[in-house]
Formats: sequence, structure tokens, C-alpha cells
Amino acid sequence: PSGIGTFEPLPVPTVVGASGTFESLIGEGVDVLLVTAVDVERDAMLHHMSSLDGQYGVVRAPVKDHVYFIGRLGDAVVALVMTRMGASMRDGSMLSINEAIGICRPRAVIAVGMAWGMSTKLRLADVLVSTQIVAFDVARRQASGDIYRAAKPEAGGLLINRFRNVTGWSF
Repeated sequence: PSGIGTFEPLPVPTVVGASGTFESLIGEGVDVLLVTAVDVERDAMLHHMSSLDGQYGVVRAPVKDHVYFIGRLGDAVVALVMTRMGASMRDGSMLSINEAIGICRPRAVIAVGMAWGMSTKLRLADVLVSTQIVAFDVARRQASGDIYRAAKPEAGGLLINRFRNVTGWSF
């Protein structure tokens, strides 16, 4: 988008194989499943992740159809997975996130990215919290407005509540 400028590649932490099984890394599940769609988003998240206790870096773990990166962001145990842009293709977000939820058993899912076209008011590092889940590639585009051809379910209330109750932020 215009106004953001160019990005310098961020250094990515050491990514290693797991010491133990995938299940032993995540226990009963991760705190947060992070989802990205492009390399720059994935690499930015990896830049901020640190290793789990007993590991020598962020763990790269191929499981089923995807590669997961397991580590920490602050106190949270996170799994990071990258899908293709779009929802409905083979490696798109719908199937990929469904599989990742089954594998990682997260308490929350956060799509980390650039929110292309959502608003010209967004700036780098803004947090956009959705109240509905809307696939952008299942709509008929027309001059009078988009007609969505899929359900638009409400997003889960946990993250909406947590973000709305942060003090010192503007909404």
C-alpha cells in the first residue's frame, strides 16, 4: 500500500529441528496460532519469536501439509504457519487454518498481515480486530458493492474482549 515504504529484511532467529516430538513441544496446545500469507509477514514474526525452554532456537516442524514454527512471543507459546493468499484454494487459509487448529489446538488464532485494502487509515503495526470472518475471494465485485457468496460468521469473543479492554489505545 502507498505510504508504507519499503522493508528491509529482518534477521530471522536460528530455526532448528525439534528435540522431541511435535506433541511434546506443544503439550495440550499452543496459546496462539499465528497465520501469515507471504514471506515478509512470516519473517517478521520469526524475527520476534524466541525459543521454547529446552530448545536452541525457534523449532521448524513439518507436520502433514504444512511447516510450523514453534516458539515464544513474550510468555505465549505460539505456532506460526504460512498459507497462500486467498481462502478457497488448496493451500489457502480455509483448509490450512482448519488443519492447523486440529494439529496445534490453539486458544486463539491471529492472522498477521497487511490487511490489503481494508482502509487507507491503517498504518504499519496497527492492530485490526475483526468482528466477522469474511473471505475476500468469495465475493462478486460490482460497482454498487461486493456481494459475498459465503457465510460471514462472527469472530470469537475472547480476543475482541481482550483488545477492547486494553487501556491507553485508541479505537
